[in-house]
Amino acid sequence: MQLATIMAQLVTLISLVFLLFVAKTFIQNVDSQTEEKSAPATTYDEWYQSGMDAYNKENWEDTVYYLEKALEEFRFYRSSLVECRIKCSNFTRTPSLKDESTLLEEMKYFQGLFLKANCVRKCKFEKLGDRPQLIDNDMTDKFLSRMPYSYLQFAYYKSFEYEKAVAAAYTYVQWHQDDDVMQNNLEYYRNLHGITEEHLIDLEEKPHHKYFMEGYKAYEKGDFAGVIENMKKALEYYWKVDEECRALCEGRYENREFMDLYEAMSNHYASVLYCKSQCEEWNSRMKGSMVDNYLPNHYHYLQYAYHKEGKMMDAVNAAASFLVLVPNDPTMTSNMRYYEDEEGTNKYTVKPAEEAVAYQKCKDLEMKLLQFAKQRFWGQEDLEYLEEHYQGTIKTLLYQDQAEPINPDEVLLGYEILEALQSGQSFADRHGDDPSEVTTQPEEIWAEYFDDEEEEGVDSDVEHFRRVILRNRKRFGLRMSI
Repeated sequence: MQLATIMAQLVTLISLVFLLFVAKTFIQNVDSQTEEKSAPATTYDEWYQSGMDAYNKENWEDTVYYLEKALEEFRFYRSSLVECRIKCSNFTRTPSLKDESTLLEEMKYFQGLFLKANCVRKCKFEKLGDRPQLIDNDMTDKFLSRMPYSYLQFAYYKSFEYEKAVAAAYTYVQWHQDDDVMQNNLEYYRNLHGITEEHLIDLEEKPHHKYFMEGYKAYEKGDFAGVIENMKKALEYYWKVDEECRALCEGRYENREFMDLYEAMSNHYASVLYCKSQCEEWNSRMKGSMVDNYLPNHYHYLQYAYHKEGKMMDAVNAAASFLVLVPNDPTMTSNMRYYEDEEGTNKYTVKPAEEAVAYQKCKDLEMKLLQFAKQRFWGQEDLEYLEEHYQGTIKTLLYQDQAEPINPDEVLLGYEILEALQSGQSFADRHGDDPSEVTTQPEEIWAEYFDDEEEEGVDSDVEHFRRVILRNRKRFGLRMSI
């Protein structure tokens, strides 16, 4: 017994020596690198301010230069953070000690954290050099909401670079559909000689949005092979951007209270979890508005396209993937019954996408942890915006038993819900008592994505929810936008 105690103490001492060695090595590395990189780099907020100074002086050449540098630096800074955090994410996944000592297991866990912190800080220094890391949240929000393009388009116009001006204006409008001034500018550019629809380019368009819309266009044309190709690409890019969004949540924590070690760690981690829980909404935003069921609808289009192409098992697996993300959905449940009756499929032959299963498991666990945090760590004031919910967004997906799976034409894909929220009407007000009138065609749902016109004075609950998050972010220390 005494021998076991001595061995445990010896292992503890060795672990402490190792941790001290890691810390010392890191400090030495940073000191040596600092000598090599002594010139501080310019941050995107500094480039932006220089651009605004030039703008106010009507120096359009410098305005273009500084704002382009600001956008370039913003992309570089965020991609560097993402790269470092993802690269170093495995350091905490160390095997647990086969030892009865809780203290040793805890130290093993912190050892992994130390190694990860060392990796992230070293990587950030290699990528970002001496750039200051504390950048004002309001400035970051300007970049996330594409504000630089508002000034850049005018600077391009003054510099007679009309093609770049229209692209900048179009990019800005995608996030600010209700900006009448920019809509008028865009219409003006369209009337200029040589400006065509081909010049209406969203310079910040995400690949997963691009391929999703290409898949939708293929669906409209009856090109189901094209639907499959583009929706698969859209999903591939979606999983990547989801990982990047989550990595960006792992920023600094603004703690205003004196807390014990584990209280502080729990509060910080809970704020990170809440930030990560918003990634699906963030990634589902197209033209500034959230598209309901954006991620699951990839699998909806896939299951129908596979069915039309005669690839029944692929159709079944796509339908099962949809149900992983939206359990008990009546439309897809009806489709699954069809596949069971006609194709003889069962729970042993169905294989939903591994990515969808892993994603939903992670999401469910996050929700449980967040619920615990809301009950134990956060006060009533903090809960006010967490408990914001969308009034009247109960999904009413109607279906009928048919001889083949229901296609996306016959499903309420979600944008109808957003329209109802924006207009302040309920579904009963919009459709009366006739259930058949609730079903809509895809072109009705997606028409607004191809139409730059939007109702004036629209203020959706989605936008309100976004503003509440931004307004209260400092309270939680949320740093999704670092």
